Amino acid sequence: MPKASLIDFIVDYYPEKETLQDLARKIIKSLFVNRKRGKKMTFCVVTGDSREGKSWTVLTIADIILNEEGLDFVDHVNDTVIYTPLEYQQKMNAILYEKRLKKLYVAIMDEARELVKAKKWQSIINQVIADVNAMAGRIKILVFFVVTQAFSDIDKTSRHTITYYATCYRPLKQRVKFEIFKVYKDDRDLENVKLKKRRIYGFVRVHKPGKPVKTIFYMPSAFRFAVPRKAITDIYEPENLEKKGKIIREKLDRMLKELENEFKDSYSKVNSMVEWYIDHPDQLNLFIKRSRGKISIKPGFKKMHDLSNEEAREFKERLLEKLTSRGLADVSKKQEQEG
Repeated sequence: MPKASLIDFIVDYYPEKETLQDLARKIIKSLFVNRKRGKKMTFCVVTGDSREGKSWTVLTIADIILNEEGLDFVDHVNDTVIYTPLEYQQKMNAILYEKRLKKLYVAIMDEARELVKAKKWQSIINQVIADVNAMAGRIKILVFFVVTQAFSDIDKTSRHTITYYATCYRPLKQRVKFEIFKVYKDDRDLENVKLKKRRIYGFVRVHKPGKPVKTIFYMPSAFRFAVPRKAITDIYEPENLEKKGKIIREKLDRMLKELENEFKDSYSKVNSMVEWYIDHPDQLNLFIKRSRGKISIKPGFKKMHDLSNEEAREFKERLLEKLTSRGLADVSKKQEQEG
């Protein structure tokens, strides 16, 4: 049995009226909220491949823990989520200093690998972690989430400040599998301190009518949370597309100007866009939805690139043709006609 000082959570569970989802939410609250109340900063790095549900899972967790402070996350989605590195300073200053956000203590650095090169993204993450460690703890205790593809995006020095490491994986037609680990230092050899991880664990006090409370040692292997509330995603998705899409459009516009100078009128805007997005597949995830082998383009893409209805239809057709030829999409006649 582990020492009491190493226990990550202690929660009460009433199986007669609560589900395992309720138990999971209680454990998440205990992991994050109790550290904040204990005046401890919390860094949680959430990793996983593209489209495995990282960002949405973090939105769900933020909703859970802010509810404990009496805050409705719907009112603070855009205060909490840092969609691009360009927003970092402004949003962090607001969280730390603005009176209207006095009770807000969650910040989310959303993945931006689509926007900057891998090495640059790694540098940004490490600088953010250093900044928050140096400044935020003295002003406000935060729960800070970093959403990225790999733990290796964080350098070895910064890793020692990470509290939790989590991974997301979405099996087909199932909820996202969220595994979370406590990060700790193995300092038994002071000349060779190693960073290690372990599964979280704690005690669940089970309450059943007419029976004594039974305390069970519990080490969950993974959590499966429902998707975020629609009111949250209705705010997050358009804002995510607009903020990240603006940077992508600026990059694409620069490329188009170069191509126009080189090829004059032989290179159309739509054709250039299709070729560029095919060469940058990670950025497709910002505006493409995949479902049962079919793909569709999210609302807002046409506005983002200032496309006419005809150009938008042509872009979709050409993109689908390219993706299908590479075995990345299944285009039906019906889908082609939907445009």
